[in-house]
Amino acid sequence: MNRSGKPEIKKINSKDIDTIVLGFDGTVATILHKAWIVTNLEALSRLANKEVTVEDELYKNFMKLGVDPEIGWRKAYLQLGGNHQDFSQTVNNMNRAEHLEFDPELSVMMESLHEEVVKVVVFSGANYWPVIEGLSVLLKDKLAGALRTIDQIITSDVLGGNVGKPDRKAYGQMLVMCGIDPRRAVMVDDHPLEIVSAQDLGMKGVLVGDHSEAAVKKAQPVAQIKNVHALLSIFSD
Repeated sequence: MNRSGKPEIKKINSKDIDTIVLGFDGTVATILHKAWIVTNLEALSRLANKEVTVEDELYKNFMKLGVDPEIGWRKAYLQLGGNHQDFSQTVNNMNRAEHLEFDPELSVMMESLHEEVVKVVVFSGANYWPVIEGLSVLLKDKLAGALRTIDQIITSDVLGGNVGKPDRKAYGQMLVMCGIDPRRAVMVDDHPLEIVSAQDLGMKGVLVGDHSEAAVKKAQPVAQIKNVHALLSIFSD
């Protein structure tokens, strides 16, 4: 950190990196704010067994816990009485293709990313098919059921042991499943806790979006970018 409290951005030499791992919801897929609120209210309503609004204490507590860099959205939902399966369903609903649209800038960036690294992985807390369908809309890029610019997709429904992002065990499983050397990999995500877990296992972390000084200090990313479109700017030759 520098004296202004902002992270000191270090360029990453592409020769030192084999793999980029991208978070999906909030990172690759920017969810409409209205859809985000509605989906979370639906999940909290199921949890409370009654209709929940933005004025209810349950919603306010969820928001307070979720933005805490020590807790995050999944743990917040669990602390309020939810379970892993229902949280994953909430993420699935949030990432439905109907909430997304073709992102030409993202498509160009993904094409260029393979000039810097060998492998591109998407790692999501949602399930496989909602992610595939969402990516197909965002990139307008589907070939025989597989996305041309993405080498592997790891989602919550393929992880064992009832774990999910940002749990370190989930990251450990993802690294093994993809055959990734964490020392030669970069995790790109919009939540500080994801960066913490990734870097605890030896990856480099790039934090996406604007965050509080406390959150950035907690995450200690090697770089912070405004959005995923700026990802290529972190690389040096």
